[in-house]
Amino acid sequence: MNTTLWVVQGILTAFFIYASLSKLLQTKEQQIKRIPEMSHLTGLQVKLIGLAELAGAIGITAPLLLGVCPILTPIAGVGLASVMFSATIFHVAIKSYKAIGFTVVLMLMAAFVAYGRF
Repeated sequence: MNTTLWVVQGILTAFFIYASLSKLLQTKEQQIKRIPEMSHLTGLQVKLIGLAELAGAIGITAPLLLGVCPILTPIAGVGLASVMFSATIFHVAIKSYKAIGFTVVLMLMAAFVAYGRF
């Protein structure tokens, strides 16, 4: 079980670092070209989502890996699951049904880490 949790944590970390940096470093126009659904959000909203994802990406592995306040790892899992739940609701609201499955899978992975590490 521990190995499975580490693998899932690694996948989530890699994905959310990539996703957060693209939101934080690209202009809104660049993001809209890549993900048209971004046109429904303000630039500030996108940057805040990117910050939440970056914090979650760091928090899902670093505390447990470094042995510094490891309770933050499952809390980060809850946080990432919440971000992905919000993303799922967002995609339902704008009728972007293709993205829903992906957000649900990420939400379940984050919830699995939170459950397994509490």
